[in-house]
Amino acid sequence: MLFAGRALIRARASARKRRARGMFARFYEDRGGNIAILFTFLVGLLMLFTGAAVDYTRYNAVRADLMESMDAAGLAMAQIDALNGPDISSLTGTARDSYLKDQGKKFFYENFKHASLVQNLSIDFDITPATITPKASGSIKTLFLHIGENLLNNLNGTSTHALDSL
Repeated sequence: MLFAGRALIRARASARKRRARGMFARFYEDRGGNIAILFTFLVGLLMLFTGAAVDYTRYNAVRADLMESMDAAGLAMAQIDALNGPDISSLTGTARDSYLKDQGKKFFYENFKHASLVQNLSIDFDITPATITPKASGSIKTLFLHIGENLLNNLNGTSTHALDSL
């Protein structure tokens, strides 16, 4: 009787194995749900690319605003210098350049709408008798591009993308 019980257990285990093999074979051969499986694997990648597009669009908007504000500040400085008003007429050399730079920075910060998004924002102006060249640099903290870089490069820390304007 003990021998018959073991044989019955082996037969049931063998039948379960055959059913499992048959189930996996049917699953492998069935082509009806392949879109759902592909969607499951690709939805994360699709979301990552969508987020990267959002980050890139925000980066370009901030960069364009930075360049427009720097251009406006440089033109305002040139106009203040050309008018030679009472505030600036008595200044010479370094004092004049310092006054113009302060006015340019004030004008820049009044026009730049994305200052809260830019980290380490640095603004300077190169002033010569013929030209005023605005210069700015900083970085934007991104969310989705940071995740993508971590996945691809296994980086630690935060991801920032530099903004440089000449």
